[in-house]
Order: sequence, then C-alpha cells, then structure tokens
Amino acid sequence: MLTPPAGPGACPHDGTTCLGWGDTSLVYEDDGWQGTGGRTHALVLGVGKYAESRPRRGTPRKPFETLPGAARAAHRFASYLRQEFREPEGRSLATLRLMLSPLKRECADLRSPNHRPATMSEVTRALQDWADDCNTNDQNLAILYIAGHGVALDKAVSMVFLADELELGSNYDGAINLSLVQENMGGCAAKDNIFVYDCCALSGGDVPDVTGAAGRAINKFPPGGKGRANLIAISAARVGTETFAMDERGTLLSWGLLGAHTDRMSEDALLRIAGDIISDGGNKRFGITNERLSEELSPKLKSLLSSVKRSDDGYEAAVAGLYKNIAIPDPTPEFEVVLREVLADRTPPVKVVFQGVGATQSVVVDDGFDGKEVRLPAGVYSPYVESTEGHRIYSDEQLHLVKRQEVAMPS
Repeated sequence: MLTPPAGPGACPHDGTTCLGWGDTSLVYEDDGWQGTGGRTHALVLGVGKYAESRPRRGTPRKPFETLPGAARAAHRFASYLRQEFREPEGRSLATLRLMLSPLKRECADLRSPNHRPATMSEVTRALQDWADDCNTNDQNLAILYIAGHGVALDKAVSMVFLADELELGSNYDGAINLSLVQENMGGCAAKDNIFVYDCCALSGGDVPDVTGAAGRAINKFPPGGKGRANLIAISAARVGTETFAMDERGTLLSWGLLGAHTDRMSEDALLRIAGDIISDGGNKRFGITNERLSEELSPKLKSLLSSVKRSDDGYEAAVAGLYKNIAIPDPTPEFEVVLREVLADRTPPVKVVFQGVGATQSVVVDDGFDGKEVRLPAGVYSPYVESTEGHRIYSDEQLHLVKRQEVAMPS
C-alpha cells in the first residue's frame, strides 16, 4: 500500500499510550437471543504502524513503511457497522472485534473502548474467536475487514502483515493467510460472508525480505454442516497491484466505500449509491448489490485518485463472489429526476404524482413544469399527472429509480 511521507512517531504496540485499550478485542457485544434468523459477527483490523526488525546476524531486514490512514479506515469501518450498516435480512450486529495499530498522531482520533493492537498473538486469538462466533448459527453473516500491507505470493495465496511481523522471523509468522481464512470459512456454519481486503496484492519481491508461506489462519470446521452459501470479497487491488493509504481520509478503498465524511456515510459513498431495486419480503427496496458495486468500484477509486493528483492508469479494484444483496442504506439515498413534457396539451398548474410501489413512499409535485428537478428517494414508482384535462397514468411500466433520470409525462 502506497502512502504519503510518514508523520511523527508511533504508538507502542502494547498500547500503553493509547486511551481505551482493554482486556478484550470486543468493542461491541449484544447478548440478545439469536433465534433462528441469525446475527452478524464482524472482525475489523487496521495496521498503520509496523515494528522494526529485531537485531539479528547479517544484514538488517528492510522495514515496512508506515501507513497513515490504515487504522483510521478500519476504525471508521467499525463505526459504520455499529451505527449505519443495515443488512437486507435484518441480521443485527452481535459482536464486533476491533484491532488497531495506529500512528501516535492518530491515537486521539481513534478512541474506542477495548480495541487491541493488531499483533500476531492478539489477532490470532481474535480471528479464531470471531470464526467460532460466526459458527453459532447457520443463518449468520460473517464480516471481515483488513487494512494494511499485503502481498500475493501467487493467485491462490494472499497475505496481510501484522504490526509485529518483522519481530517474529522470516517466514510469515506475523501475517494472516487471507486465502486460507477465506477457504476455511467455507466450512463455517455462517451462510453469508463479506470480506473486505483493503491491502496491496504485490508480488513477494516487492515487500521486505520475508520468505515462506505459512501465515496465521483459523481452524478448519468439522465436515457435515451446511457451510457457506454466499461470499463476496471486495479487494482494494488485484493480484500484482498496489492500493493507497490516504492519511486523514483513511484509505482509498474506505474513502470510496464510505464517502468523504469521517463521522458518517455521505452522498458520495458507494455503499449508499451503488445499488439496485431489490425484492425485500415482497416489497421493492433500494439495496447495494454485488453487480452494481463491481461495476462502479474501480471507476470511483480512479476518480478519487485523480482528485488528489495521484493517477495510476493501471490501478484496479475488484469485487468477486455470489452474495447478491449487501446492504440497505438508511436513510434511503435520493436521486434527481428531471420532468419533461409535463405541460404538453395541459393547462397549468399540473400536479405530478410519483405513486410509491411496495415499500416506496409516494411523492407529490404540486406545480410541475418541463425541466423541473425533483429529488426522490430511491425506489419504485408509478408516475401520473393531474390537471384540468384529467388524470393520466404515466405508463404501465414502473419507474425503478436508482440514479438521475428524465421522466416524460404522457400526452
């Protein structure tokens, strides 16, 4: 992951100068009865500060660059899960584990009770605890988010380095084997997985001199259960490429997914606007979908790079997997509709009614005219007009509003 020049010193990895460290990686736990519908279990990691290698015989090992923004990105993603994530099946958040190794100057902004440093011993335990929680119900949703330095040893093995990797040896003792975690989670009872890999996928020769391919993962689950039904993996970079840390903005991927605001989702957030109309219990609602996110992710991130004058023509993000409906934004995002042919053969004033279908609320425009811009919540509408000439239905087709559109009223 590329980054601006490093800032001042870093927080010690034991967390002694960071407020809010506790005895567990859990920052949120809802002990409410799970029932048959399942719950959401999340693990979020952000590694911004890496320890230097311990003195050894021979040439000192090349250190990792700091990543100003990686811990911020993870912290903000955790906040999004706590405060704004709305899951289409209504699976509420049951547990959230947060592991951060920030720069010292980031500590004051990242005060979360109980988060722990993103080191090998801490993460190994939290990773397994998270997987075991996910396994408690076959309707559960598992969410994993990781920001930090990453490497792809080949197309089948991807790693992300933890804060103390260079203190532990030269065979990936301080790295998470993302590929193996993803593979072993296939045997977990949780039927749905959302994994966000906010890290580079560089080749082994582009990272400090570590060798081997062990890495930390989770235990395999006993065979015979239902296992995973759906997986979506959102990757900041394709194999062989790098991504970007953006300091106070977090990371490029988190900026694209969550928008420009640091305290809440904003209108430019992909997880608010990259959606389609989906079926929700017989109703039609706006939801973020795999297909739309996949279509819009790389162009969005390239545009953000261009806005900070850090263009990279070869940069690509990736979305892969089968999980269709990722999230339902709340409140529902609004899109702009431009009216045309409203006054054709009609005497003003003309009322335009966007009749809501299913869960969509109706919207009335009392004085419609050609070119008028109307902001409507995303949804499904059957528009019609009312004037002295009578009541005319727009058409038998419904308006599936997921972006700016021009709507012609019938003559």
